[in-house]
Amino acid sequence: MKYKLIAYAAGLFDGEGFIRIQSHRSKSDEVMQIRGGICMTHPAALILMQRSFGGSLHSGGKRKRSTHKPLYQWAISSQKCATFLRLIRPFLHVKAAEVDVALQFQSHIDKWNYRNNRIAFRKERHRIFAHRRELALQLRQLKHVVIPLTQ
Repeated sequence: MKYKLIAYAAGLFDGEGFIRIQSHRSKSDEVMQIRGGICMTHPAALILMQRSFGGSLHSGGKRKRSTHKPLYQWAISSQKCATFLRLIRPFLHVKAAEVDVALQFQSHIDKWNYRNNRIAFRKERHRIFAHRRELALQLRQLKHVVIPLTQ
């Protein structure tokens, strides 16, 4: 992949992007995954992101007033998100710490997703999900850290 495209994507993500750990319950299990993306009022850059890195595009986001432009969102989850984050990580400044926690979270999921770990997973399930919830809390707390301006 082209260096300029990755650097451009990193700049967009650092300024307009988001990263979070989503959690929901399925029939009998808790499902957690990383989800990242970029929200903007101009869709052209987001179309480029979707074509280059995968994911999905959404339009018609919430507007505070009828005079505001519509929002567009490019979103990517799980392994595709982790691949994207690994590519852009060397260029990040503002969201670097958040991305590090998200990548740690995805690595933890990857560790327990292999078939030979299924029995061990069942035995250690409470500890595994406690660790994942702790990483999710760390990520939420990082969103409140102020990055000082440098000269």
